[in-house]
Amino acid sequence: LFRSQSSVTPCLSNSCVKHVRQETILASDLDVNTYYGGRTPLHIAMWHNHPSVVTTLLSTTDTRLDVTSTFRGRTALHLACRYNCASVIGIFGRDYRCTPATLNMKDNAGDTAVMVAVEQGHLDSVSQMAKMDGTDFATKNGEGQTLVEVARKCKKPQIVHFLEERNKSQAESKWKKIAQDLANIEAIETIMVSTEKQMEERQKEEIEDLSKKQKEEKKKQENLRLANKIKRNDLLKTLQVRLNTSAPSTDGE
Repeated sequence: LFRSQSSVTPCLSNSCVKHVRQETILASDLDVNTYYGGRTPLHIAMWHNHPSVVTTLLSTTDTRLDVTSTFRGRTALHLACRYNCASVIGIFGRDYRCTPATLNMKDNAGDTAVMVAVEQGHLDSVSQMAKMDGTDFATKNGEGQTLVEVARKCKKPQIVHFLEERNKSQAESKWKKIAQDLANIEAIETIMVSTEKQMEERQKEEIEDLSKKQKEEKKKQENLRLANKIKRNDLLKTLQVRLNTSAPSTDGE
């Protein structure tokens, strides 16, 4: 791309894309999503594997990652995978706008970017796609074939091996996680059982303490009633003595 006084002119050659200047790409009146020969500047930069240009294009918020070419309906990521431009795949994937939906967009034939890389036997590109958490490795093409099936059909033994090893590793990780989750659950259950036992023992002790206190309180009340009874009897005896002492004499004069 280069600027003239009247227009923005497309230049699709490898050398022109490589030497495009940042200030030109970021010019305020330049639409970075404009089609040139059915592709956007991002398509062209990814296609020709120019990390600096891709980085510059992605530095502006106007650049769209989900724009597709007019011919096969492919994203810039499809083109990078098609031509094994692994260095720009990582840059594309690290952009904050690169969502799983963008990573797994399908072209007109029903192929995702990783499917294109598998068909072409580009191990570097497949490896880069595997580093992105959102890449769907369970995808199927327009004919309903999986990545492994396509790799076998296209006679790409390195890709078959990579995918099989990845699937194996993923399965092992899944089972390890399940085993770890079960171990965690068992540990939690053990703690819960231990806690319940401690609570039962504490409750039993509290009941015993309460029972002991109740017995002591009952004994205290009994002693108090006994003391009151004794004191009452003593008072009655004293009163009786006084009554007897103060009674008038019945003897004659």
